[in-house]
This record gives sequence, structure tokens and C-alpha cells, in this order.
Amino acid sequence: MAGGSSEVQRFYKDCGVFVTGGTGFLGKLTIEKILRSCPDVRKVYVLIRPKKGLSVEERKKTLLDNVMFDRMKRERPDSVDKIVFVAGDSSSPRLGLSDSDYHHLTQHVHIVLHLAATVRFDEKMKVAINTNIKGTMEVIHLCQECILLKAAVFVTTAFSNLFDRVVEEKFYDSPMQLEEIVALMGGLSEQELEILSHKITGRWCIPYLFSKAVTENMILTHSKGLPAAIVRPSMAQMMASKFLI
Repeated sequence: MAGGSSEVQRFYKDCGVFVTGGTGFLGKLTIEKILRSCPDVRKVYVLIRPKKGLSVEERKKTLLDNVMFDRMKRERPDSVDKIVFVAGDSSSPRLGLSDSDYHHLTQHVHIVLHLAATVRFDEKMKVAINTNIKGTMEVIHLCQECILLKAAVFVTTAFSNLFDRVVEEKFYDSPMQLEEIVALMGGLSEQELEILSHKITGRWCIPYLFSKAVTENMILTHSKGLPAAIVRPSMAQMMASKFLI
């Protein structure tokens, strides 16, 4: 601690933070922690898919009604006003953002936290590719246009390298390159992708693990020049984090 603040608090001071996957457990935990522990953060932009019959403000209220935010609202009630929901979809081109929202983020975001993913072990191949692989590529494109970018953090999983008893802080070989994935999807129907799913995933067994392994390599090859990092939480870390709020 120095000058009454930590290094992390100083890093987030006056920053705009863009979070994908903000309505999931890890996303809510992250948003709450930033707003409660970093009082000088400027804004936290949360990507959220439009939901029929609910406005953005109603979805924001639903999010903040979660017990996870009780302590934050009690200790820093003004932090609620720092949350800005932006309508979009991480599996869509340009994250499904409007032109005005996309431009605003590129001009005001300093830190990008990409948590959005499909984590179902029985997910269909096409969904896993669109959400986990193509969605991450769209976030990389956004980061490349952010003029104030200080950090881009991509959350994957420790199980993307499930063959090793010890997962080191390094990049591992990818089962397939992004260009091969694009060609594969262009040449096969959704039904054909499912039929060939086991053959495509190989020793990664399921689309979820396969897509995360491809994503890590894609981040390595396509985020050159970006202040990028990968975080690989394990199941044990996810469970333990529930008790650290």
C-alpha cells in the first residue's frame, strides 16, 4: 500500500472497463470486486444480450438484485451508477454492438475483461466455435481499436491443456488454427459438424475443451502488440471464489 491505495487500485483509477460475460457467476464476481475495491474506477461497461420484454435498465436491476452485490451496495452505493449496460452478443460480428456503442468503447475503454463463453460440456460444435473462438476474435478486434487500452484479459480454462498433470504458464500447441476452423465451418453444415465432432476434437474430446485450446493459440497469434494476458481458472478456484465475496 502507498498513498492510501494499492497498486491494483491505482491501475484501475479513472479507467473504463469493458466486461463480457458479466451476467455469469464469474462475471458478477468480477464486476462486484472491481466496483467495491477500486472506488476510483470510472465506468464498468457490461455487454449484455437483449432479452425480449426487458429493457436494459430492467436487466441491470435484475443483475444488481443478486445477493452477490449486497456488500458492494452497502459499502459503496454510488458504484451502482458506474455500471453501463451495452446491448450486444459476444457470438455475433462486432459483438453485436451498435456503431455508436462500438465507437464509444474504442474511445473510453482502458481495460477489457473477456469472460463470455459457453462452458457446457455437451455444447454443440457450431455454438462452441461461434461463442468461444469467433467471439474471442471479435474481442481482439475491438481491443485493437481501443486507443486507451492498458490491458486485455482473456479467461479460458485450466482444462484446455488437460493432458498434463501440471499446467505451466505458457502457450501449448493448438489442435487447429483459426483459418482451418473458418474453412471447416464454411464447408460443412451444422449437422455435418456434429457428426464429425468427435473426429474434429480429437483428444480434446468435447467441443468446449477443443474450442478453448484453439482460442488460446488464437490469442497468441492474433493479439500481437496488445497488452494481453490469459487466465486459466480451475474448477477448484471457481468453487473457492464463492466463499471470498
